Amino acid sequence: MFSLGRLTPNDWTHVDKYPFRKLGIDTTADVERVITRPPLRSIYNQGYTNGCTGYAASWMSSIVNSQPINDWAFKVYSPLWLYYQGVAIDGDPSTTPETDIGGYVWAVMEVLRTVGHVLKKKNGIDSPPDIKEGIKSYYWCRTVDEMRTAISLGRPIIFGINWYEEFFNPAKIDCRYWIGTHGNWGRLAGGHSICAHGAKDSLQAFFLVNTWGEDEPAVWISYDNVERLMREQGEACVAIDLPNG
Repeated sequence: MFSLGRLTPNDWTHVDKYPFRKLGIDTTADVERVITRPPLRSIYNQGYTNGCTGYAASWMSSIVNSQPINDWAFKVYSPLWLYYQGVAIDGDPSTTPETDIGGYVWAVMEVLRTVGHVLKKKNGIDSPPDIKEGIKSYYWCRTVDEMRTAISLGRPIIFGINWYEEFFNPAKIDCRYWIGTHGNWGRLAGGHSICAHGAKDSLQAFFLVNTWGEDEPAVWISYDNVERLMREQGEACVAIDLPNG
């Protein structure tokens, strides 16, 4: 089994305060988009840490900030730094780098908004935190239509969801890997944060990239199953860089 690490919030005021609908963006009628993803699966591998929030949000940062990709010059960030900064500000005394029990999606997004991110350099030395590598704002989707619309605008989504035993063994169907294909998902394994960077109405599904290395395939999950996970105290966060903040 792989490590997980997303903690369910005790307080949902962040979702109520910054709903995606507040942006006033019309729902997209048709979505068939997979946002280009840099080949960084070997780097964004959380191993045995529970830092999936930092890794998923770093995937988001690399996907967005490497667009358009020029000469294969991808931006690579420090996911553990982001995870540790998130647990430092979340106000939960049980979350520390030493205990490594996981973190909250909202906390790493708040670090990106207020502090920025840390770029990893080729010489192995991380750069200081740079607010320009962060985000200006973030909002929370409540519906699949809002998530579809975000993907259509080129904005990846950070999911904070329940992760079930069945999800550890994606099913290969017509050259694609899927999770949630069985009626019985098995036992709840814990909470996980994962980045979605594609949505296809033709498949009625979102495309997810995980944080468990190159051997773990990117997977699809149906819109219906995402709706179920959202009902189970799920979160879906999208960064939107507005001109006026």
